[in-house]
Amino acid sequence: MSWIQDPMQLAADRHQIFAAADIPYYVTGGVPAIVYSESRRR
Repeated sequence: MSWIQDPMQLAADRHQIFAAADIPYYVTGGVPAIVYSESRRR
């Protein structure tokens, strides 16, 4: 068993739970930063 968890999968799992219960939510922190940010590589 691995304790390393994929943040994108966790967000997808939580989305299904919140959507099914009709609970509004927003995601903050590292997950949106990974999804919406641009690389600093030059």
